[in-house]
Amino acid sequence: MTSKIFRVELDDDIGDTDTIFAAISMVKGVKVVFGYHSTDEPNLVKVKDQERFDDLIGIFAYDTGAVDSGIHDEVLRGELISWIGKELSKPENEHRIFPKIFDALVRDYFLSDKALAQGYGLEDVREFINWLDDEMR
Repeated sequence: MTSKIFRVELDDDIGDTDTIFAAISMVKGVKVVFGYHSTDEPNLVKVKDQERFDDLIGIFAYDTGAVDSGIHDEVLRGELISWIGKELSKPENEHRIFPKIFDALVRDYFLSDKALAQGYGLEDVREFINWLDDEMR
């Protein structure tokens, strides 16, 4: 996989500067673009969010058949559903189906060089998105 991360600073009409990051990757011949609108580097994810990502992936694993290594915890599922709802209510997610923070989750767990080497890819992303839509709303 070839990836490039671009940093662009944009001035808006009132003199504020916004930093936008975009990661463009080629995955099995398909261009995948993830956008980040943040003042933080795109690869930095808060520890709390990383823990939630791990929990979410664990529940996803259990629900999709990994009953030995996945997480089966309905209380945790409820907490994550609540967290997803709070993330979606943020202004930056106004026109999104899933929270913007999930771009990092998908990149790190399914489309990183390590994940691709382990056999993960776009089909896994599709399965994860379908699962989120069906089970985590």
